[in-house]
Amino acid sequence: MKTITLEDLQPWENPGDGWYNIERWGEHPQQTADGKKYVQVIDDEAVRAIVEAGVPEEGLLTDVEHVSVAVTGPRDSRAYGWVRELAALPTVEGLQLCARIEWTPLGLPLVRDRIYKHFSTVYSVELCADLGGGRLRPLQLVGPTSPTTPASARSPTVRPRRSTTTQTNKTTTWKN
Repeated sequence: MKTITLEDLQPWENPGDGWYNIERWGEHPQQTADGKKYVQVIDDEAVRAIVEAGVPEEGLLTDVEHVSVAVTGPRDSRAYGWVRELAALPTVEGLQLCARIEWTPLGLPLVRDRIYKHFSTVYSVELCADLGGGRLRPLQLVGPTSPTTPASARSPTVRPRRSTTTQTNKTTTWKN
């Protein structure tokens, strides 16, 4: 399994192609499109499985606001970036899921100008391990998206790179 360090993450001062923390470790309440509630378990086992599953040769589409997988409303399959590789970032909390993203000319200005600064990951319920009790562990990433606001308190910031961090409600705050 590939691992990276905090120093490998793309710096806040110069966002661009590189490594980004896209998923937080922990248990996160979720809801399927049809309203079924469950708890998504992102633990070391999930991160290992997702990293080992990897990405297809063509990469994983990075969109905005989940529009490429929208169940209702308009769908938009334009690529704002491509995930080329996955890795784990070991932290005291546990393994964090990271992706090496190549931004397209459409997506780079949105990241650089901080129009989008969070990630929300997409997993298929069918590609999860059922842990019982309404708990599911993702085993493969479908893709990340950049929402204008975090989908939940677990959404990591797009451009973290600091040696000191504080943990608040499963959100990493990167000190400048």
